[in-house]
Amino acid sequence: MALLIEKQTPFGIPATYWRIISAQIDFGRNDMKVFMAGYASEVARESGAVPITQEQISFDIASLGPDQVRGVVYDVVKQLEEWSGASDA
Repeated sequence: MALLIEKQTPFGIPATYWRIISAQIDFGRNDMKVFMAGYASEVARESGAVPITQEQISFDIASLGPDQVRGVVYDVVKQLEEWSGASDA
């Protein structure tokens, strides 16, 4: 999954294909930072081109239900071999 939106880059070349490359959640502050990589096009991304730009987006996760977001993360962690058998407390 990715997003299609044309955004001008500092190089004067528009990036039209955007994908999330990382995300960081701070549950204590209800804050999430998402790092997006922008490519000239979907074809460029699929052909192995490097991103032409990156953007960081920060937003409040309170409206997303931080406990719900945290629950999804716990569910993923419990699927890892070293955490198999872990139960919810």
